[in-house]
Amino acid sequence: QYAVPSNPTIPNPVFHARSNPTPPYHHAQPYIYTHPFGGGINTTGDLGVEFSPGHPLAGFPPDSGYLKTTLETGWIGLIIEIVLFIVIMTNAIKNHFLLKNKRLISLNDAYLCGFFALTVGRFTQVSIDQLPIGIIFYASFAIIINIRNMDLEK
Repeated sequence: QYAVPSNPTIPNPVFHARSNPTPPYHHAQPYIYTHPFGGGINTTGDLGVEFSPGHPLAGFPPDSGYLKTTLETGWIGLIIEIVLFIVIMTNAIKNHFLLKNKRLISLNDAYLCGFFALTVGRFTQVSIDQLPIGIIFYASFAIIINIRNMDLEK
């Protein structure tokens, strides 16, 4: 038999998998079905343990930003968020073809690429809720919506 040499600085993946079991995701699905408006803001993860200690979602680690939105604001909140993202995305794509100023087209496309990357990244992690990214992300909404007015002023 082949023996793997142990190294104290490199964590053993087999030991790590046994000591950190995956959270019970099968408990989240019935909660989503029975709570269409969710459990409330900051009721999942570590913030749930701190601010809502007795809540059923307290300590539940949402791996995805969309799962966190669904658990905290319900599937109705998830639909509202996705519709908002679709409206911003289509507005930015329309701006690309309607703008005349090349600098504003580049600015619009830069915000569109960043917006798209963050919405795709939200499938695997909670990315938009971090403080500096959230401010830039939501400020890009205003820029994407009003950039056509900047083009008309010139």
